[in-house]
Order: sequence, then structure tokens, then C-alpha cells
Amino acid sequence: SSCASRRRRGRRARAPLERLPLPFKEQMELYGSTRLLISYHGAQLTNVAFMMDDAAVIEIFNCRHFADTYERTALESGLVYFAARPTKAGCEVPSPKRHAVGNLNRSVPIDEITPILGKVKRKLRL
Repeated sequence: SSCASRRRRGRRARAPLERLPLPFKEQMELYGSTRLLISYHGAQLTNVAFMMDDAAVIEIFNCRHFADTYERTALESGLVYFAARPTKAGCEVPSPKRHAVGNLNRSVPIDEITPILGKVKRKLRL
């Protein structure tokens, strides 16, 4: 899940964004200081427009869900973008529904994300 940095006793702590009611200004600052964002597909990706130049976004989709909304936002903002989708049988066919709510399996095996992370590392010269 997405994480937010909070100062606590002089060190950085991580806390899931879902548990923090961040004001809009703090959300902009958080995304603006993010170099790599890995997130499930959803409205929180609207904020990628505030990310720093040369940052990267990896969007994780559930099985059978295909959308390019946040890909377009990321690319038009000058960001590096990759989509991670489950590759198990049946996931490569888009659902006829706008949102594939029948299958909310949002897991993508780490061995499928690892090559994407390698591409991000090369693109960002990390």
C-alpha cells in the first residue's frame, strides 16, 4: 500500500496512507517528494500529476481489469510508467464490465514485478 512519511523522534516513520487523513497540501508534498510509487489501480493515482520529474509509477491491476486513465496522467506528467497485471490464465482477457468487481484478486507475484523494478532502475539511473 502507499506510505506516508511522518517525523517521529527525529527519524522517519512509515504509515499507510489509508490510515492518515492527509490534507490536500500534504498529499501534494508527499507525492512531490516521491521518486517511485507502487500502487494498486485507483483514484489515489490522480496525485501522480504532482510527482517530481523523472519519477516512476508502477500501477498494479486486478485480474481482467484494463484501464489507461492513470497511465495517461503519468506519461503526460513526464513520468516513467509501468503496469503490473497478474499473468495467470484468464487475466489477459479484459472484463466486459467497466470494473472487474467479480475478481478482486489484486496480487501480482513478486517474480513478475522484479523485472519491472529492473526497468525502472535503468530508466531512473538508480
